[in-house]
Amino acid sequence: MKPAQRFGSSLNHPRFYFSTKDFAKQRDFLRGIEASVQKKWDDLGINDVDAPKDYSHLSFEEKNNGKFYNTFPFPYTNGRLHLGHAYSSSKNEFATRFERLKGKRSLFPFAFHCTGTPIAAAAKRLVREKEMSGNSKISGKSQKEILKSMGIKEDQIVKFEDPEHWLDYFVPKGKEDMQILGLNIDWRRAFITTSKNPYYDSFIRWQYNLLKRKNKIVFDKRPAIYSIVDDQPCADHDRSEGEGVFPKEFTGIKLKVSHSSENLKKYGEEDIYFVTVTENYELFQEASACYVSPDAEYGVYKMPGNQFYITSERAMLHLAYQGYTEEFGKYEKVGSIKGSSLVGTSLINSSSKHRVLKTLASSEIDMSRGTGITFDVELDEQASYSSHQNEGDSHQKFRGTIGTMKNLGFTWTNPLPQFQYSTSQKELSQAALDEVIEGSWESCKDKEYYKERMAHGCFSSGPFLSHSEASKNHQQIEGSFPYFEAEERVVSRSKDECIVANVDQWLLDYSHPDWKNFTKEHVFSDNFEAYADNTKKCFEDAADKLEKWGFSRTFGLGTKVPWDERYVIEPISDASLHMAYHTVAHLVQGGVMDGSTPGPLGAKPEDFNDDVWSYVFLDTEYPKDCAIPQEKLDLLKNEFNYWYPLDLKCSGKDLISNHLITILYTHAAIWEKQEMMPRSMFCNGFMLINDEQMAKSSGNFMTVIDACKKYSSSATRMALADSGDTLEDGNFREKVANDSIEMQYKLGNWISEEISKINLEGIDWENYGYNFDEYDNFFDNEINRIIDETYEKYEKMEYKDALQLSFFDLQKLKDEYSSLKKGELNDYLVMRFIEVQLLLILPVIPHFCEHYYQKELRPALLRTQNHKEYPKLIVNARWPKKTSEYDQSMTKVFNFVKFCTTEFGLMKDKISDFVESQDLQNTTSSDDESEIYEGLIQYYAKKYSEERLKVGRRNLKANCNEPSSSPRQGESKSNNTRDGEIVSVLNSKNEDGSIFDSPNTKKGFFRRYIILQNTNNLSS
Repeated sequence: MKPAQRFGSSLNHPRFYFSTKDFAKQRDFLRGIEASVQKKWDDLGINDVDAPKDYSHLSFEEKNNGKFYNTFPFPYTNGRLHLGHAYSSSKNEFATRFERLKGKRSLFPFAFHCTGTPIAAAAKRLVREKEMSGNSKISGKSQKEILKSMGIKEDQIVKFEDPEHWLDYFVPKGKEDMQILGLNIDWRRAFITTSKNPYYDSFIRWQYNLLKRKNKIVFDKRPAIYSIVDDQPCADHDRSEGEGVFPKEFTGIKLKVSHSSENLKKYGEEDIYFVTVTENYELFQEASACYVSPDAEYGVYKMPGNQFYITSERAMLHLAYQGYTEEFGKYEKVGSIKGSSLVGTSLINSSSKHRVLKTLASSEIDMSRGTGITFDVELDEQASYSSHQNEGDSHQKFRGTIGTMKNLGFTWTNPLPQFQYSTSQKELSQAALDEVIEGSWESCKDKEYYKERMAHGCFSSGPFLSHSEASKNHQQIEGSFPYFEAEERVVSRSKDECIVANVDQWLLDYSHPDWKNFTKEHVFSDNFEAYADNTKKCFEDAADKLEKWGFSRTFGLGTKVPWDERYVIEPISDASLHMAYHTVAHLVQGGVMDGSTPGPLGAKPEDFNDDVWSYVFLDTEYPKDCAIPQEKLDLLKNEFNYWYPLDLKCSGKDLISNHLITILYTHAAIWEKQEMMPRSMFCNGFMLINDEQMAKSSGNFMTVIDACKKYSSSATRMALADSGDTLEDGNFREKVANDSIEMQYKLGNWISEEISKINLEGIDWENYGYNFDEYDNFFDNEINRIIDETYEKYEKMEYKDALQLSFFDLQKLKDEYSSLKKGELNDYLVMRFIEVQLLLILPVIPHFCEHYYQKELRPALLRTQNHKEYPKLIVNARWPKKTSEYDQSMTKVFNFVKFCTTEFGLMKDKISDFVESQDLQNTTSSDDESEIYEGLIQYYAKKYSEERLKVGRRNLKANCNEPSSSPRQGESKSNNTRDGEIVSVLNSKNEDGSIFDSPNTKKGFFRRYIILQNTNNLSS
C-alpha cells in the first residue's frame, strides 16, 4: 500500500509567534497532561525503588553497575523553592531518568533542611518587628512583608513567630513544588532535620559520637565569622551574603605616639598607640610613613594596662570580640578625633628601620576595612612626596605639617625586588616600580597601585601562614598581635554585618594529616568524577585548604552536641552524611517528614542508639538487649549495602568549599575505605533569568510553582535543560520556555496525525528495512547517529547538548527527510522516529512523552505484527537500540544530497529569472521548462571502478572553476560531461589524496552542468 502524502511542519529552534489566546490554550493543554500523568505515577508509586532482596551473587562492581544513587543538598524551608533550586535539582532529575532508561535501579531521594539560624532568625525578626511596631527604624523590607509576598494571609502571620510553624507550613509546600515539576523522587525517604525529627536526630548524635571517638573533634578557641545580633558564629548557611567567606589573619601593629598634637595630650603621651594591620609583617621593617584619612572620625579607646588605642570603631569591635579587652565583646570609648588632627603626629616602633614614622594624610583610605590607619614602605617615599606636592589646594593646609622629604629625614634606597602588594594579590611589574622611583604619581594612580595600598594598607607576599606559624612570627615585630577580619563582607540572616570573633567552639579537625591525606587521595584519583577540569580543581583546592571547622552554635534549630548540650550542631555539619540515612529512611520513617510516627519497620526513636546505627552502617555485632529484632535491622543493612557508595551528588558551585568537601571528609572518617567514598559530584553555576541575576530585590525572581503555572512544567524543564551545564551561571530564558510550549504542542499534534494515516496492521517488523529507498536509509542511519550522540551527552551530563540533539536536531532531520520524500514518508520510519524521539527526550519532558506514548504510540505499536514487548509506562522503557551500526560515509552522502537539493533549488530560481529576462518564456512551453528545471537526475555511488575514478578526476579538474563561454584548450564541451549524467565522486580523491568536498567546486560543477544542459538542450 502506498503511504499517504505527509508534510512535516518545522519545529526548529527559532521563535514562534502566536497569540495570547493560543499560548494559554496550548499551555493549559500541557498542564492538563502533566496533572493527569503525575497523578497516575503517584498512584502507581513509580518513583519508589527498593534494593533487591538478594544480591549476594553479585560482586561489588556488578552490584554498583546495576544501580544509580544520587542526592541533592537539602533546601531550606524558609520559603517557596525557586528556579535556583529547580536548576540544580534538574541535574539529578535528568541523570536519574537517563540511568533508569539504561535499566538501572535509580534512586533519587529528597529532604528539607531546618537546621541553623535562617528560620529561627526570621521568627525572631518577626517578633522584634511587632515590638517595634510604628518605629521608623525598621529598614528595608520587613519580615511581615516578605511573608505576605509569599501569599500568606495577615491573620496567619502571627503563627510564624514560632520557628516550628515554618517547618509545618513550608515543608509540604516544598514537596508540592518538586512534585509539580515532576521530579523522579522517592518521597518515602524524605525527612526534615533538627531535633524535631527524633530519628534523624538520633542518627546525627551517633555520627558525632563516632567522630569524637575517632579523635576527629577538639574543643578550642578559634576565630570565626560571628553575628553580634545572634551572639554566635555565623556558618555559611546562616548567611544572606558572603557564603564561603572565611576569617583572614593579619598582623596588628601598635605604633607608639612620640610627639602628639594638643588633642591627644589629655590622654598622656606614654601609652597612646596608633593601630595598623598588614598581611605581610616583614614589610613593616621598611615602613617609612603612616597614613590616616583626614576626613574620617577615629576613636580613642581605653585598653587593659591603662593604654589607649587610636583606631576605627569597626576595628575596635573586632579587637573586643577577639579577646583584647577586659570583657569579651565590650570596650570603653573615651573620645573621638578627626583624622586631620592626627596628621603630623610622630610614631615610634623599633621594628621599623626608621624607628620614627611621621603621620601623613591620604584620602584613599577605606574605613570599612582594617583600622583606618595604614603605613607605607620606603619604596614609596618619592611617590608619596610627589602626591602631596601635586594634588593642589585640597592638601594645601597640610603642607606645613608634611614639610619636605629632607626635613622628614627620609633616605631613598633601591626598591625591593619582585615586590607584591595588596589584598588583590596583583603583582607589581618592574615598569610600575620604575615609575614609582621616578616619582610618576599619575602613572602609578592609573595602575591603581597607590589607591589599593592606601585603601587597605595590606600587603601580600607568599602563601598564607597557619595560625601557629603566624603567632610565632608576630613576635618578631614590636607591639604586634594576631588580628582577624572576614575575607569579604558577610551579612547574617538576622541582617547584621558579621565580624570575626575568637570564641570557644567544638571543632572538626580537618587538618589532621592522615584524615586530610586520605580525602585528598580520593579527590585527586580517577575514582572521583567532577565532570569538568575546573570543577575538579576547585575540589582539590578545597580539600587542601580545609582546616579546623567549628560545628557548634548556641542559637538556632538543630541537633544538640551529644556530650555538651549547651550547643547545637550547625547546618553544614549535620548534612555531611545524610545520603547514608536516605538509604534506610523509608523503613524507619515511611515518608512521615518529622518522624512523628514510626515507619514500616515499627521501631520507635528511642530504640535507635549508637550500637544500632553502627550495626546497620558499620556491620558491627548485633547489639545486646536491642529492642529491634535482628531481621528488621538486616532490612536496613540490606538497603544501605546495596545503595552505597553514592554515585552522584549535584549542587551549586558555592557549596564546593563547605558542604561538598565536608561530605568527602566525613565519609573518609566514618568508613576509612576508598570504595565507600562518593564516586562523583556535579556542580553548576548560579541562576540567571533572562541574562540578569536572579534577585527578589530587583523583582527578577521566580518560584518553581510560578514558573510551572506560567509555562507548564514541561516548558519549564526544557528551559532549565537549555540553561547550561558548567560552573558558569545558568540562564533561564523565558523566550525558550515560551517557545517550548508551541513546539511541544505541535509535535503532539503531528504524532497524532501521522499515526492516524498509517495502516498499522500492514506493518510487520520482521520486514523492517525491506524496500527502503536511499532516502529512507539516510533517515534510518541519521536516527542511529543521534541515538549514539545523545547517549554520550547524557553520560557527560551535558544536558543542553542532549536537548539540542534529542529534540531540535531530530525535528530538523524529520523535516529534511519529509522534504526529500515530498511528504511520502515510510510508515515504518514514522513509527520508528516517534518511538526514538519520545525515548530520547524522556529525561527532560517525561509527562509529555508518557502521554503520547500511552495515548498514541503504544496502542499503535500493539496493532502491528511481530512487535517487541512494550511496557505499559514509557518511564519503565529502555534506551532505544540502533537498527544497525551508524555509517559515517552515508552521512556524507546524505549531506551532499541535501546540499545539491538546496543548490538546484537556488539555480532553478536563478535560471527562471534569466529566462524571463531574455524573454524566452514565450518560445518555451511549460513542458519544456519542466524538463529543463525539474528533469535533473542525480547519480552517485559509494564506490567507483578505477577507470571511472580517472574519468571523475578529469571531470572535476575540468569543472572546478567558474564556467566559461568556451571549452578549455584541447577539450570539447562533450568531454566535460556526459549527456544527462552528473558524475559525483564523493568517495574519490584528488591526486593529493584529499577528499573532494569543496562547496565552491561542487557549486561550479553543477552550475556548469545546468547551463550546458540549457545551452545544448540535453535530455535528462
